[in-house]
Amino acid sequence: MKVAASIRMSFILVISSLGLMYPLAEAMAGIGPFGGRINSLARASNDPLTLYAATAGGGVFASADGGQNWVEKGLTARNLRSLAIDPTDSNTVYVGDGGGGVFRSTDGGDTWFEVNNGLTNRDVRTLSIDPAASNTVYAGTAAGVFKTSNSGSQWVAVNNGLTNRDVRSLSLDPAISNTVYAGTGGGVFKSLNGGSLWAPMNTGLTNLNVQSLAIGPAASNTVYAGTFFGGVFKSLNGGSQWTAVNTGLINGFVQSLAVDPADSNTVYAGTAGSGVFKSLNGGSLWDEVNTGLINRDIRSLAIGPAASNTLYAGTNVSGVFKTSNGGDQWADLNTGLNAQRIFTLAINPADFNILYAVSDGGGMYKTVDRGSTWAAVANGLLNNVTLRRLVFDPADPNTLFVIGPSGISKSINGGTQWFDINSGLTNRDTWILVIADSNTLYAGTNGGVYKTTNGGFEWFAVNRGLTGRLARGLAIDPTNPNTLYVGLEDNIGGGVFKSTNGGGQWVRMSTGLTNPNFIFLTLVIDPTNPNTVYVGHLFEGVFKSTNGGGQWFPVNNGLTRRNVRSLAMDPNNPNTVYAGIDFGGGVFKTVNGGAQWVEMNNGLTFRDVWGVAVDPNDSNTVYAATFGKGVFVSYDGGQTWN
Repeated sequence: MKVAASIRMSFILVISSLGLMYPLAEAMAGIGPFGGRINSLARASNDPLTLYAATAGGGVFASADGGQNWVEKGLTARNLRSLAIDPTDSNTVYVGDGGGGVFRSTDGGDTWFEVNNGLTNRDVRTLSIDPAASNTVYAGTAAGVFKTSNSGSQWVAVNNGLTNRDVRSLSLDPAISNTVYAGTGGGVFKSLNGGSLWAPMNTGLTNLNVQSLAIGPAASNTVYAGTFFGGVFKSLNGGSQWTAVNTGLINGFVQSLAVDPADSNTVYAGTAGSGVFKSLNGGSLWDEVNTGLINRDIRSLAIGPAASNTLYAGTNVSGVFKTSNGGDQWADLNTGLNAQRIFTLAINPADFNILYAVSDGGGMYKTVDRGSTWAAVANGLLNNVTLRRLVFDPADPNTLFVIGPSGISKSINGGTQWFDINSGLTNRDTWILVIADSNTLYAGTNGGVYKTTNGGFEWFAVNRGLTGRLARGLAIDPTNPNTLYVGLEDNIGGGVFKSTNGGGQWVRMSTGLTNPNFIFLTLVIDPTNPNTVYVGHLFEGVFKSTNGGGQWFPVNNGLTRRNVRSLAMDPNNPNTVYAGIDFGGGVFKTVNGGAQWVEMNNGLTFRDVWGVAVDPNDSNTVYAATFGKGVFVSYDGGQTWN
């Protein structure tokens, strides 16, 4: 297997006889935290130390040493959902993208070919390779099953009899590879002739929303199906009859299954939020096996043809974990696996060596050495819950607040322990939080703006005058905490609003804003002149006001990518502002109050930047939170990134 220690190639798109070819881009690892959402994980049949991981946003990663070290293998900024390794050649790999179709590599991921001819639906959820004829590959999509007999050069739909084509899982009988099972939103279907004809196999399957399938290699008539909140079902006769086998399985959302290759009665189930469960008796009784597994939203499981006590788990946010003793103990194996989807960063106002990063899927990470090392700190937070922002109490840096779709949580010991503070928050889907003082906070939610005057223990809505409710950006005048701005997303009634009485009344301030009703995500105020305000729009770039929002004008000269997710002002020089750009735009910087922007992406190519933070003690130190490649740092004001 070809896994290079370091790769330095510029990204070039080439058209070859096989279709579009994607040579491996320059590998840029960032500073962590390592891990990320592992949608698919596979272990090579002919080399048990070779693994591949398909991530959401971070690309493909490969390991040649059983997961001890990972190397990026391209296809970044894609929602990769499935992966399969040729059973005869571990350098040949297929990856399914949730919208981009199928990619194939024959050199261990150094180059990828888009192989989509005939694939009329490119939302590829699952891939399976015929173990007896590896040129034959099946792809499960949102529009049924497609099959290739020539390694992806041509695909044909094979859906005769497949009355539900919402395919989530595919599994081939290891003894008779023409026998194929498809798990769909309408149950299990089976084909005895390589997909030419399908028949439903749902007798006894009381939950038809099938997420995962696994076949016992030692007894191929034994089939397991994992469902959406229906648990696990088992068939001993190739799907003709199913029986629920859920005793001890406390979570019925089973996203992944793995069967011991030597013993079809030893089964592992990966759940959405409760970790891994193991059965030694074919599902009759399940036991939780989660020691050491810090994230328990299990997206994928991989078990090899030998050493059946060795199992790998791909998690929703914390990367890859491994057990060598059948689940008794897990350890994370994420060195080099930089695929974290970071929403935002926060720097401790009392100690600039300490940073926090919050991620999609519930991960929160802390570093005390500016990113050299990271530790997970989410005790007390709900598992598998997206976190969008973390805010320090400036008067007491041990007091922190974190927000997300499930509301607001608070810590009073530096993030060691968290508790919910949602009383009165009738809409908990929270996007932004700002602090006026230790007791007075404002939260922007899908139900508008809420305020607390007692540190978050009780909230009340302050929406008078707001014509929309989807609050995305909030900013407080640093010289007058009663003056606030809010940016709304609403198509009708959105825009920028201002309050001068602590949220008691809002007034629309959208004169001069292009497309004023839609997606204002970020606001910053000049602390030396609070009449100067900047607002970022997801599609229209940056607008500036010099009279407290009375009139806005675009400041987009040089801003060639205008999908603004975040704005960060240099605390030592308010004319210097950074813009974090979504959809691969990276970071732009202005040093003259928006008159001219310069792209600052040396090391950030093809990166979706959702957050930027400037070190208050050293303006040259800038951090970028990327939605798929973790955190990057610049020590020269954004000129270069590490």
